[in-house]
Amino acid sequence: MIDKKRMRAVLFAVCMVVFAVVSAFYLKKEKAQCLGVAIIDEEDVISSLEYSRQDLSDIILFGGYPVPADTQTDTIYISQNIKRDTLYTEFDNEIASADEEVKLYFAKDENFSDIFTAMANSHQFRLFAVKGKEYMQYNVVFTNLPVISVQGEVIGQNEDERDVFEGGLHIWNPFYKTTGAYNIKSSGSQWHYRGNSNYYVDKKSIKLSLKDEEGLNADADLLGNGYEDDDWILNAMYMDDTNLREKLVMDMWNTLCENTPYNWKMTTGEYVELIKDGKYQGLYLLENRVDAKYLELREEQVLIKGQAGHESPEITDHYRIIQSIYDEELVWDTMEGLFNRDNGEYIQLDSWIDVSLFIQLGYMTDNSNRYNAFYIIDDIEDNPSIKMILWDTDLALGIGWIDGVFTRSLEVATTRQRYRKEDVSLREIYPELDSMIAQRYAQLRENTFGKDYIFKNIEELSGVITQSGAAYRDGQLWGYRCDGEDNVEYLCEYIEARLGYLDGIYGIQ
Repeated sequence: MIDKKRMRAVLFAVCMVVFAVVSAFYLKKEKAQCLGVAIIDEEDVISSLEYSRQDLSDIILFGGYPVPADTQTDTIYISQNIKRDTLYTEFDNEIASADEEVKLYFAKDENFSDIFTAMANSHQFRLFAVKGKEYMQYNVVFTNLPVISVQGEVIGQNEDERDVFEGGLHIWNPFYKTTGAYNIKSSGSQWHYRGNSNYYVDKKSIKLSLKDEEGLNADADLLGNGYEDDDWILNAMYMDDTNLREKLVMDMWNTLCENTPYNWKMTTGEYVELIKDGKYQGLYLLENRVDAKYLELREEQVLIKGQAGHESPEITDHYRIIQSIYDEELVWDTMEGLFNRDNGEYIQLDSWIDVSLFIQLGYMTDNSNRYNAFYIIDDIEDNPSIKMILWDTDLALGIGWIDGVFTRSLEVATTRQRYRKEDVSLREIYPELDSMIAQRYAQLRENTFGKDYIFKNIEELSGVITQSGAAYRDGQLWGYRCDGEDNVEYLCEYIEARLGYLDGIYGIQ
């Protein structure tokens, strides 16, 4: 016989469980949020409202600052530490309105269920800003790269007669290296466009100077690498459709420096996405600027920067002194000794060999037949020792100057005949120089110049800029200089061919 009292109790318990589940479902549905903004059906938001084209981006805040937005396309770029298993409910900070009359809503979107894929596909979520009976629609793109917003107005010109802008800077960094946490920095700034030939292209590089409220230089660690400075570079990487070459060379060289005490690090950089004066600029490389502070030089060490002097016979047209406490005549006399006298012993040979082999590997046009390098001189008064630091490596690894155009270069010949004049004086001192270089090349082929090692670096860097969606956005904005032929596959093919050629030159079987 059925116990009706027990059955009623069981049915009641089942009903309560069902009710709890259903209630929890609808409660969750009702309170679904991303970055503190409710996600609701579009019809529930705008069905009875009128569209308005007014720009409300200044009052939409992310992390307490105006959102980084392209006001021409009404697109907001939100930086988050997004991995394959990241949920949108785990995002850091909030999107909020500075105007209590403006309410924000995300439109329901199935792509919220796989935010990583949505990011990689550069999917645009819809954000509605509602004020009274009107609404404004924004597109929201998520990226796991830092996002920088720079604003400025012209305040004058610098010594090169280029406009100088003054304004503000904000950077949203989803993974600050020193803490592993989200980080937002804000600073005053002055900036100008930089470069020689790159100055005249559409996508321009920028030199940034951070300023405090009084307009004085203000150091900040923008990358989270433990180094604070007021001088930074936003490298446009315009010559490189892959956006990989300079970062690849930089990482390879700096990793080598960690294990070679005689080498000096070159610049350090990380990928970011840039918005300038309310217009999305695409993918950039935010770099530390190489100077005496960055290199932690002692006062008595001399730092010199090579610069384009072309065929000028004057050494002062080829170099600029960055730091020196010595008489300029002594500095220039020491530098002159590199080329026009039998003073090749000034050069720290181990450093020179490593730099020259990197130039060989990359077939670096600017670094082989011009003066694009930094020089550090130790003991200039007693026993000068000169070391070199690579710089300006955009024309490398298959990009060259051909018939007056920067384009893909299939050249794999040796740079030995094109290298700077110190090569001549070194060979007079070290008749066995070729065998010394070959021996060092064989060592590097076991690690830094190993094909698997290089390809792994390329794969990782390519993953960073493609998974974020930034590489796609950059290509859509600026196009491709080599019609899509300069890609990862070409870069790997070039490196493999280059290594094969150098193996033959240096006797690697």
